[in-house]
Amino acid sequence: MDSNQNSNSRENNDYVFNFYTSGSADGAREPKNEASKGNFSMDGSNYNLNGSSNANNGNNEYSNQYSNQYNEQYNNQYNNQYSNYNANASYGGYAAPYSNQNLDTKVQNVMAKTFAFMFAVLLVTAVSAYATAHSNLIYNLLESNLSWYGMIIAEVVTVILAQVAMKKNNVAMSAVMLLAYSIVNGMTLSIIFLVYDLGSIVTMFVLAATVFGVLAIYGLVTKRDLSALGSVGIMALTGVILLSIINIFAKSSGLSLALAAVGLAVFIGLTAYDVQKIKALAKQNTNNSTTVLAMFGALMLYLDLVNIFLYLLRLFGRSND
Repeated sequence: MDSNQNSNSRENNDYVFNFYTSGSADGAREPKNEASKGNFSMDGSNYNLNGSSNANNGNNEYSNQYSNQYNEQYNNQYNNQYSNYNANASYGGYAAPYSNQNLDTKVQNVMAKTFAFMFAVLLVTAVSAYATAHSNLIYNLLESNLSWYGMIIAEVVTVILAQVAMKKNNVAMSAVMLLAYSIVNGMTLSIIFLVYDLGSIVTMFVLAATVFGVLAIYGLVTKRDLSALGSVGIMALTGVILLSIINIFAKSSGLSLALAAVGLAVFIGLTAYDVQKIKALAKQNTNNSTTVLAMFGALMLYLDLVNIFLYLLRLFGRSND
């Protein structure tokens, strides 16, 4: 590869890093309102049968006694009937048998699907990136800015369409768009094979996967509310995006490394937050398909892992030079 191609690949590689920082589905990270919890109570204590309608005043004592006895009996029966009301709003207000067990099983199924989809998307991306890097397509992309920017636009469009399909609970379209995004994503990521040593790429990916795995487990098991961590992470990510855009023109290597370090910390924190968020959404989900929810979670976690990998590669990767 000549010096001009190498220079173009480095510039495009910087753009890839900046794009992935900004393309991390921030909209998907907006906190969701908790599912409405009923607060309905029924109490028959105000139910009253009295004998005042009886015109015979001589029967008032009997009527009052009968009324009190009937009210007490009715209230006990009525309140016992509704004592479990609203224990689980998803079951029409009544407690479902083994509801906790059912909920745990549902969450486990969603999380299992989420990680399965994420690994599938990663595999497609890896194959797409490797195939593109070892064909003439990568050189055609680098030689034509129009083609390269066209790939970037295609990537943005596919990830937006994927999220739209997920919001509409369209399983088929969500799957197609997620697959398309992973393919296009791999094509734009292929540039790393021209810039970094293959051994370094493998090492940084293994390291990224390890870090991701540890934080994902933490997000699953922790009882601590990570909402604050998510809010701070999103604000920090916004700052990284803005400074990265500025640095495209400033071309400061020092600022680039500093942003990579901050970006790495941000996505490490967001990994735990996103896993906890998916778990919470699985508990609250009543109307949407669990498959769509799993694909939504897979997209978020996929972007977390990809960004951790890219930032590690930028900080510690060995160049091909």
